[in-house]
Order: sequence, then structure tokens, then C-alpha cells
Amino acid sequence: MKKILSISLLVLISFNIASAQTQPLYFDNVLIIKYESEDNLIKNNLNSIQAVKQDIENYLSAHGLIEVSPIWSNLQEKAFKQTLNKKRKSLQNIDLTSDIRRIYEYKYSDDIDPKMLARKLSNMPGIEYAEPKPIRTTIDFLETNDPFINTFITLHKFDEAWDITTGSGDVIIGIVDSGVNYKNHDLKNKGWVNEDEIPDNGIDDDENGFIDDYIGWDFWESGGLQVGDPLTSDNDPFSANSDHGAHVAGIATAEANNSIGIVGSGYDSKYMAIKAGGIEDDPSTPDRDESRLVGFGYSGILYGVANGADIINNSWGGPGESNTEAEVIDLALNAGVVIIAAQGNSASTDFFGPASYDGVLGVGSLTNSAFISNFSNYGYTVDVFAQGSFVQSVVGTDSSSFGSKSGTSMASPVVAGLAGLLKAQYPDWSPRRIIHQIRSTSVPFESDIDPLLLGKGMIDAKAALSTPMPGLSMRDYDITDKDGASLSVGETGVANLTIKNYGEPTSNLVVRFEVLQEDIIITSDPINVGTLDTDTDMSVQVRFDIPEDYDLNVAPTFVIKFEDDGFNYTDFDVFQFDNLNYGIMEANNVRMSFGANGTIGFSDPSEATGGIGFIPQSFSNILYEAGIMMMAGGNPFTGELPKLSNNVRSVQIYDSDFSPEVPFSVDNPGIMADSEGKGTFSTNRFAQLKDLDIELNTAAFQEDAVNKAVYSHYRITNKSEQQLEDFYFGIFTDWDVDNYSGNNVLFDSENNFMYIYDATNGSTYPYVAVDAMQATSSNLAIDNAYEGSPNEYQFRLYDGYTDEEKRNSLVAENNNTSVIGTDASTVVASGPYDFNPNVTIKLGFIYVYGDNYEDLKQNILAARSKYVFSVDEPGVYISSELDNSLPSVTKLEQNYPNPFNPTTEINFQLSKSGYTEIGIYNILGQKIQTLVSEVKSAGYHSINFDATTFNSGIYFAVLQSGDYIKTIKMTLIK
Repeated sequence: MKKILSISLLVLISFNIASAQTQPLYFDNVLIIKYESEDNLIKNNLNSIQAVKQDIENYLSAHGLIEVSPIWSNLQEKAFKQTLNKKRKSLQNIDLTSDIRRIYEYKYSDDIDPKMLARKLSNMPGIEYAEPKPIRTTIDFLETNDPFINTFITLHKFDEAWDITTGSGDVIIGIVDSGVNYKNHDLKNKGWVNEDEIPDNGIDDDENGFIDDYIGWDFWESGGLQVGDPLTSDNDPFSANSDHGAHVAGIATAEANNSIGIVGSGYDSKYMAIKAGGIEDDPSTPDRDESRLVGFGYSGILYGVANGADIINNSWGGPGESNTEAEVIDLALNAGVVIIAAQGNSASTDFFGPASYDGVLGVGSLTNSAFISNFSNYGYTVDVFAQGSFVQSVVGTDSSSFGSKSGTSMASPVVAGLAGLLKAQYPDWSPRRIIHQIRSTSVPFESDIDPLLLGKGMIDAKAALSTPMPGLSMRDYDITDKDGASLSVGETGVANLTIKNYGEPTSNLVVRFEVLQEDIIITSDPINVGTLDTDTDMSVQVRFDIPEDYDLNVAPTFVIKFEDDGFNYTDFDVFQFDNLNYGIMEANNVRMSFGANGTIGFSDPSEATGGIGFIPQSFSNILYEAGIMMMAGGNPFTGELPKLSNNVRSVQIYDSDFSPEVPFSVDNPGIMADSEGKGTFSTNRFAQLKDLDIELNTAAFQEDAVNKAVYSHYRITNKSEQQLEDFYFGIFTDWDVDNYSGNNVLFDSENNFMYIYDATNGSTYPYVAVDAMQATSSNLAIDNAYEGSPNEYQFRLYDGYTDEEKRNSLVAENNNTSVIGTDASTVVASGPYDFNPNVTIKLGFIYVYGDNYEDLKQNILAARSKYVFSVDEPGVYISSELDNSLPSVTKLEQNYPNPFNPTTEINFQLSKSGYTEIGIYNILGQKIQTLVSEVKSAGYHSINFDATTFNSGIYFAVLQSGDYIKTIKMTLIK
């Protein structure tokens, strides 16, 4: 079944489905890298894979590269070809493993988060993707030794199905899990034996890469969780530390008619023992049960594929997607192997891998009375349900122990056994046809949950084996407006879909369309297809209208329904469209995206989704992350911190303090520019700064002087009833120009801009900058990999970006404007501003690149000189109207200029007459001078501070008048 599709993964969008948010687990200090194909490398004027691989390993040496290994060895390739020769001769002459052969695993010692390092490497030439290595968990729910009889036999009609076939001992079900108790009486005669391997002779007789693997393999016997912790594997896949895998193997393949224990749903099918986890629990980590970890899931699947498994059961999983897992599953499908997986036990609708991947039969859990188990996941990516509550099977490590467990882990092997029966009956059927046959013959069960979230319902083993059925799925789709351009609200959308029939030829197929959001109107009629042959696809088109006031927090969810009354066949597929939330500026030599929720480049930088980044002409994306930060208020003497709102990285996750109001849309051409973008967002209920509306306008021009720049203009309106004082606004940018670890940030003090470029030999990548259209409060260069002692303006971002670091970044002035030969970020900010309720501040920034430094400088100067947007300078009281009356509030404004040498002007206003004092304090909080100490009249005042006798450094001016106390920070530079 094709899983739910989306054009990009925007984690900030709510899908209106209840979910339990969990973070994916992955190994520390392990990366998976896939290199581009030789054809792509040649097309992009790059060297061979081995040359690119050597370059990447040179980069990784700076992160303490320890070990490199392919995930698919030459010996596995040899074993795989032998398997095809024995079992699937029709696939012998097809190169099925070209993708897998380009994937390598890297271990390193640096403390950089592997997810961040993976994203940075993904931008480098020659890499198709890089990602962390996932750790999954087994997903049994509870355990009891009560003597339950397995009611799934009658509940799912296996007793009647076995009258049709009891399967075959030639059908092998791979059990990728925590090991198998092959000593148990119900399993000891049912295990796969590698007949080409001589036991315990210390030789890899069949040359498949695994020594003495005559009954399977243990990929993770011990170790490997810490850097430098040696990982051990061996040829004994016994379930020594967790009986989870033994229980799973018994459900699918326990021996029938031996007067012992249970009978497996696959009856005569055999199991292949593949231990991918289940290491010994570490008592020093009471919050984590290591015996439940599965760290080598895709390695186990590859072993099963290479060595002859027909079905592979995966009663484990976790949140988060992995490209490598998906590719391994694709290889299995193409090699004729059926993949079945448990959907998870969090009562959630979240993505759960591997069950949620395309091509995997995802299984939820039912009670023995055909109600959904209270722990079972569900949602658009589940395919079918089977009994998973209180299922009896093998437990323990001896030869006669049986017990009950509950979980989708138990439901999955029930279905794997059914797949084994189908494989025996229809040996030439493809994996997708077997999967669709199980799905197509499933039946609804009673539940209060929306049926669309329950797949096709409860499996029916007899029906699956009785009548071949059609099996329709949507394979791909593309959504545009009616003119083929990007779709926005208030427009007619067109979805072009590709659907495919994997099952029996249809006789009277009808395709219908629905949308779950009531304010979106489908305008297309049902399509009468009639006949669609097996393994044949076709294109269909759906039209729909999106209203102007559509809620951008909800991704439109479409349902495509398949019906054929000739077979009494019905099924459905679901797809979601989330590209409403960003637009692309691409009128000149820059391609750049902005989001409706204030994001820049990507809505999810960690995954590089929800946008395209920043792409100079003839180059790939050079932007890892960009976003906005703003703060206001605070008092260092009282300890009150300024309130901070932003949408950039944090310590563990990405902050997300803005919500879309009006989608970001692009007009080509615009009224004043060749391309103009516009969108509106606001601070959301999670933000510290409340009730701010931000209108973003962007512009790009084709004329030569400014055709390498994109302008952005923010109109920030204070909708609250509070006056905002000391308001700062800045742009954070993490550039990755070519070799991210060799970037330089330098500062042009004469023209007041920072720029970044790749300083490694031979780099042809451009120079790039973010330039402020108004005076700056900060030009800050950040060494993301900084190793020294941190201070106010020098800190490391590989361990996250703290609120304190963000606040300091907005007021760094020019205290740290260059870093050399490193992974670098920049902050450009303006402020402070004070503004009243219902007042708007206008700020502008320019994103610009140049072929070299001189070209960049000329482009920046030309972009500055071209009047595009008006902006407000900091240090000026912003008002929505001229007011010659007495001030309504008392306030102290930022000194000007700042930094200063040796004098600066301090302006303040008093709403009423009274005793007023302004004192100057040093960084230790000691008063060193009194500027004002007298009764002052209501009105506007100015005073000069002469610091001729003081040393360079940070000073504070404190105004006290009545109940009002205000502090500003001043920088003296001599």
C-alpha cells in the first residue's frame, strides 16, 4: 500500500490528528552517507565515487573519523546473486543493488550531533544524502504467564485458511528482532539452516560475509552505544537477554501438530533468526532498557534479503524517517521480499518506521474480541489490524516456556504468517501484490475512530487465500494551480495523480475523490476507469478550490477512493498538500524561499524540507538554516531578562514562535520589481513576545546591478496594549558554502557588512552576505565548532543555541566579526527601538552573493542605493503620528552613537515632573558618575555623557524617576 504522501515534510503543520510527539533515537557519532551515482557525478563534473568519498573522509577527519564500512559488502552481493539463482531466477540479470552499494557507515569521535553533521554533509557535492543511524525499539506492551489460547486462529479464520493451504517449509520468514529461542520445542525444528555453511569451522564457507552463520546471525551481541565502545557480533542469534524475538517467531512459525505449545499462523513456514538488538540491559541506565533496543534493523533486513528470506517481519520501530531504511525496503521489494512491520504502541498517528514506509504492510493491534487495542497506533499509514492483545507464544530461554504478550509486535507476525501462506500458494506474486491481497480482503471492525485511520480493517485469512482481488494504490502526485504554477489560497488547484493496480485486473473500476477539510471544494467528477490490468498504471486529474481564508495551520488532506463492484472491492489512499506554506523567489540569479510562518530557506532546516534554501545561479543550495530573532524589555540590575521570540534552532529542537496569517505568495512580475513576495505571520501563544504582527515583503530584480540579491522587508506592528522598549530584530544565518568546515567570515568595516566564503583550495563557490538596510546593533560571526572557553560573543552551536546566546547575539555590536576556516554562522541585527501599541516598525535586509569579494561588495552597494523599501533607524522614537504634546510615558532611549568615543548623547522623556536621577555604572555595578540628580519637568530631555577619562569597555546608564527605572548598555571604544 502506498503510504501517505506529502510533497515536503513540514513539522510545524498540524494535521488535526491526535498524536504523541516523540523524538527519534539514533546512535551517537555514527553517520550513514549515500554517494551520488557515477552518472550524476559525471554530469555534475565531479570525480568518481571513490574520489568524492576520499574528499568527504578528509572532511570527516576533522571530526575524528574512526571507521568506514559499506552497508552492503561484496560478499553480501555474492550471496544475494546466489539467492536469486536459487529462488528468483527472473531477477538474475537486473542490477537491484546499485543504490545500496553507494551507502557507507561512518563512525567519528567529535561531539557534534550526527543529525546536524548529516545535514551539513548533505549539501556537499557528490552526496545524495547523509543521516544518523537510527535506533528502534521492540514494541511489546505487557507480559503474563497466563495460559491463553490464541484466539487469532478463529478471529482471523486461519483455521479455514489452513484448509486451503498450510504453506510450505520452503517459505522463509525472516525474524529481525532481539534473537530467537531456537532451543524451544516449538521452534527447534522450524529454523532456517544455511546449508552452504559448515558449522563452527571458523570459515565463511558460502562467502556471504558472515562466518559460521549456519542458523542466522547476531548483529549486536554487545557494546557500541558509546564512542569507542567496541561492538561485538557473532553467529549465535539466541534470545539471551530478551524473549521478544522468540515470542514473535513462535506466533508466525511455531510447529504444528507436535502436541506442544501453539501453532504459528504460517503453519509450515520456517523462520530465519536475525538478531538485530536485544543486548544486555545496563543497570546503570535505569531510564533505558537496552534489551529492547534494535540498532541494526536495516542490516538485518539486508541479511534476510541476501540469504533467501521470502517474508521479513519487523516487530520494532520508532518515530522519524530514515532514507537508508527506505532504500533497504525498496531493495527488498525489488528482490521479491515482503516486508511486514508493527505499527507501534503509543495510541498515536505519528509516522512510525519501518511500518509507515511505502511498500511495507503496517499492522495495528486488536483485542481478542476485535476491538482496537488501547495501545495500538493507527492513522493514514496503517494498512491492516490483527490480534495483538494477549497472544500466547514462546518465552524464556529454555525448551518449554510459553507465555502471553501484547503489542503490535504480536499482531505483525500473525500477518507475516498469512503472507507466508500466500507466498506458498502464489509463489510468482510480487511483494506488493501479496501486501494488497491481504489489505484488499480485510474487513471493517467496530470502532469510534474514523475508518480512514484504520486502514482496510481486520485481516481475513480465508478470504485472502480464496479470491484474488484488485490492489489499487496511488504512486505519485503533483499539485499546481490551474496554470501550472505554485498553488496558493483563493485559487483552483489541480492534482495530477498516478495510480497503479498491483492485483487482479479490474472489471468496473471507479475512482472517487474527497477532501477532509469542508471549506475546500472538489470540482472533479468521479472517473469511470473500467478495466485496469495487473501491474498497470494510469494518470488521473483532480480539481479543487481553496478559499481565501483557508487555515494555513492545517495541511489539506485528500482521499482517493477505489471501487469495483465486480469484485465487491473498495480501498483508498490519502495524500496531503503542505506547500501552501512557502513561496520561492526566482526571478533573477538567486532562488530563495520564504515561509508563511516567518521561516527563511527551509521550514525544517534539520531535514532541509519546506523550501529550497538559498541557491546562487549555477550552484547548489548553500544555506543550512536562517531565521529571525527578536527581543524586548529586560533589566540587568533587577535580573529581568528580555523577552525573546524566534524561529531558529534551540538546544534540543527548533523554536517556533510564529504562526501564519496570510500565506507567502509570489507575483512574477510584481508592481515595482520583477518578482515580489508577500505574507503575514504573528507571534503565537507559545511566544514570549505577544501580539506582534509581522508583514513580510520581498523583491528581486533582473537588472544587472542587483540581479544577485533578494530584498526582504519586515513591517512589525505592536498589537498589544503594552509599550515595547529596547526592541531588537535580527537575522540568524548558518551558511554552508561548499566545504562547510573551511568557511571564512570577514567584516568590511568601511561598508559595515560581514561576508562568508569557502577558503579551501579550488573552491569556485560564491561569496555571500546578509546586509541590513538600517543601522546595526550586531554584526556577529559565530564559530559553530568553537572549542575555546565561551564568552558573551564566542560560543559553540554544535551543542545548541541557548536563549542567553541568542540575546547576546542581538546586541553584540562589532565585538566578534570574523572567524576563519570553520563551520560558521552570522547574526545581523538592528535596534533598539521603542514603540507604542498599534505602532509599526519597518526593517529591511538584503540576501546577496558575488563571484568574489569585489563583486559582492559592488552588488551590496548597488542594492543599498536602489530605493525599494523604507526603513526605520534604531535609536529613534517610532510613533504612528506626530505628537507635540507632553509624552504620555516616561522612558530612556538608547544612547547615540553607540559604540562611542569619547562622547555620546542620552535622550529621555518624562510624563510628569519629579525628582530624576541618571547614573553611570561600570560592568561591576559600581556607580562611577552622576549625570542628573534634580527635579526635572515633564517633557523631552537630552544630556551629553563625556567619557574622556574612562577606559574602553561596557558601561550602563540608569534612569530613575518616580517608579520608573530603566537601564541601557553603552560601549566605549578608544
